[in-house]
Amino acid sequence: MFTTEELLDSESWSEAQQAMKQLFEVEGFQTYFNEVGNLFVRLKGSENKKETILTGSHVDTVKSGGYYDRQLGVLGGYLAVKYLKETYGQPVRNIEVFYLAEEEGSRFPFCMWGSKYIAGQVTLVPTHFLVQHVIQ
Repeated sequence: MFTTEELLDSESWSEAQQAMKQLFEVEGFQTYFNEVGNLFVRLKGSENKKETILTGSHVDTVKSGGYYDRQLGVLGGYLAVKYLKETYGQPVRNIEVFYLAEEEGSRFPFCMWGSKYIAGQVTLVPTHFLVQHVIQ
């Protein structure tokens, strides 16, 4: 599922995102991607539906980042939420796991794009534009 290099909008990055999405969907979680490619996974709460507990990591790596760059955070979130669901059932509050896009800044000339987009600090720039006009 994962390689030692996952660059935003590359084939291996897309495959890793889809693999995580499928892992959660098999377990009955709701999943969706936002406009910049962040993956969100939700386990709905039974009572406090306006309150959400968040955890997450990034999927991209630095070039030649090594086997454990980002994988432990990604798989750790998956295993933790799966364990909580299997052990305790539906939580009182929503639990959401997110996998952020382009946190390392390894493909495009900026870092933390997925986080900054969520926080409203950057505007949407389609990755195909960046690939055609920014990346050499």
